[in-house]
Amino acid sequence: MIAKVKNIVDSFKVKISILQVLYEAISNSLEANAHNIKIIFHVVPSMGDTKAYDSFSIIDDGDGFNQENLDSFLEYLSTHKLTLGCKGVGRFTWLKVFSLVKINSQTSTKCIKINFNVDFDESKKECLDSIDRESSSNVTKIDFTECLLNQTNYVFMPLDEIRKAVLNTFAIKLFLLDEKKVKFNIEITDDSEEEKYVISNKDLLILKKISFEMSRDSYNESFKLYYRFIQDGAKRKQIVLCADDRGIIDINDKGEIVSSLPNDDSMICLIKSSYLNRSVNDSRTGFVFGNNEGELFGFTAKEIREEITKQIETIIVREYPSVVEENIRKKQECIDKYPYLKKYIDEDDSIIVDEKKLVSTSENKYGKEKDKALEDVSKIFMVDDINREELVEGIINLNDFSNRELSKYFLYRQQVIDCLAKYIKRNEPVEKLLHDLFIPQGLMLGDSLKDRLKNNIWLLDDKFMSCTNAFSDKKVKKILEEIKNADIADGVDDAVEPDLALFFSNNAAVTVEFKALGADYNKKIDAISEIDRNNGIIAANLENINALYGFIITTFDDVFLNRIKMIHGIKRMFDNSNEQMFYYYNENIANAADKPIPCHTYIISAKTIYADANARNKLFIDIIKNNE
Repeated sequence: MIAKVKNIVDSFKVKISILQVLYEAISNSLEANAHNIKIIFHVVPSMGDTKAYDSFSIIDDGDGFNQENLDSFLEYLSTHKLTLGCKGVGRFTWLKVFSLVKINSQTSTKCIKINFNVDFDESKKECLDSIDRESSSNVTKIDFTECLLNQTNYVFMPLDEIRKAVLNTFAIKLFLLDEKKVKFNIEITDDSEEEKYVISNKDLLILKKISFEMSRDSYNESFKLYYRFIQDGAKRKQIVLCADDRGIIDINDKGEIVSSLPNDDSMICLIKSSYLNRSVNDSRTGFVFGNNEGELFGFTAKEIREEITKQIETIIVREYPSVVEENIRKKQECIDKYPYLKKYIDEDDSIIVDEKKLVSTSENKYGKEKDKALEDVSKIFMVDDINREELVEGIINLNDFSNRELSKYFLYRQQVIDCLAKYIKRNEPVEKLLHDLFIPQGLMLGDSLKDRLKNNIWLLDDKFMSCTNAFSDKKVKKILEEIKNADIADGVDDAVEPDLALFFSNNAAVTVEFKALGADYNKKIDAISEIDRNNGIIAANLENINALYGFIITTFDDVFLNRIKMIHGIKRMFDNSNEQMFYYYNENIANAADKPIPCHTYIISAKTIYADANARNKLFIDIIKNNE
């Protein structure tokens, strides 16, 4: 061997795993016309109860190290078996994982013994020994020993999983051998030989095949796609690029191309091409596309993936006609969740709709078009002579995106509304959760957009968003000091703490009392006296207050409803739900100048608030959808 083994091994920069070495060894056995292959994994004794393998042996009945194969082994980049896809470097990748590989090969006339390591020297007998010995059968055994990998990179897979990995890797090669009526038997076991798993001709899937071409100008490449759908409920979806009849990489390992199939079916798809054969790297861990010697127009990984995706999606639609209806349903669900993306969702022509990918792609298109619309209008104003038609078109585009942006806010609102519905459904017993949904306890908000976005008082009514001050669970003294912008002397009502108090620029105020949805009727009834007290205290301490509105928010049960109906002055009102809503006017409230002021109080079920807020929000979202 002219080139030094160590230098060759050092030239491989990619990581090699124990299983990749195994695949290389199995491939060599099959290429040597072996019919029977036995793989014995060696258990790591120091791992205790954890079963791990750090080495293995492989035994086969193939051609063995006859003179032709031996000469090839001793030659770096040998062209022997080039037509089988052999690159002449596979054995060197072994030494990235194992420091010593022992080979014992008995042919009909000789026994060849090789100790292969980075210091290998064919001239030394301890490295290569040939003994004349006749035998009626060929047997080659290779021991892969002295693992160089960290313990975390040992093989922890059970033997049956290893069998599946081997079967998947060699699915095409074994399939083609079977077509040629070649018999094979691959046995996988470990030192104990308590478990044995076999791959033979009868274990192969019958694969269907289609052919397709990729072209660019006068350059084209042919591909073959083998596939099979399996009704096993296992949800495995493998799309494997192959080289030289060997699986190299699964391009769907994270479901990027096919994320799901009807009935949780599994799918195996194998792609074969002379272009893939030429593009596989020397260590057979991946591909280098578009950079092959003599190929100026090679296809990129992205182009190959896109074409394979199109081919597979066409097959799936043919195999599962229901996918078409499922696509329609998925698209509609995406539109319901993201109505501002309807235009882009409708434009999508994917044969199989993946909701996550569809939304992501639509968001990207939306973002690019929005940025372009802003840029176009900016350019119009950068010149002295403004083009009126361009300006009108630009403003229309901006208005369109403004509406879409606003719809995103209403989608956020819908989540809040749906949260209220959940509280109602479980008759939420914790008042704080209901309170915090409207506005977090302890907050004091001013007249700014930032502060307005910290509350959901719009649940009650959108007009309340215009408040100049909001106080959530703040004592009356603190509220008055903030409103008057002055220190307030201690008073008898200082400790009173309204659940929520809102103040407006027109000198009106709103107070809210929350009662846990699951509270007993006595606590709910107490809210009436509490809100009258709070309104009276606030009015009596503010000279300019001219109107007060109170809201009691809870749920109605039969006992509470009966008590409400018995209270003088309380009247039933109309609302959007099947719930009742009540109102009363308190004529005994006066401001600091002792002037009576109107005070209107509403007793509202959380169900009513949900129904009204949901109706308002749905109306706007529907307008956005229908304007597309």
